Amino acid sequence: MKILTQTPTQLTIQTSSAPDGLLLISPFIVIGLWQIILASNWIGGGIFMLFSLSLLDGAIDETYIFDKTFSKMTIKRRAVWLHDVTEYPTRKISAVELEEIGDSDRNRIY
Repeated sequence: MKILTQTPTQLTIQTSSAPDGLLLISPFIVIGLWQIILASNWIGGGIFMLFSLSLLDGAIDETYIFDKTFSKMTIKRRAVWLHDVTEYPTRKISAVELEEIGDSDRNRIY
């Protein structure tokens, strides 16, 4: 997770699973295209392409927006076939812990 914006009244945090998902599926896309274009193997290439799309569907970007002004938390989920927005009142949120981990390059992960 990384912090996108932080003001006195609003905090926006985003997960970064979509870029990781693209790295995961890129070899399958290359192999699938190679099968279709160079080997004229439509069935094998199609299987690789469908498999890569199913992996990409699992890569969901989530954005959490905590707003003090309106006393609500908004969760936005986005993927290939998903676009979902959910709102919760902040009074229902309790016992939340945010852990910060730093690495040798001074990058912070929450």
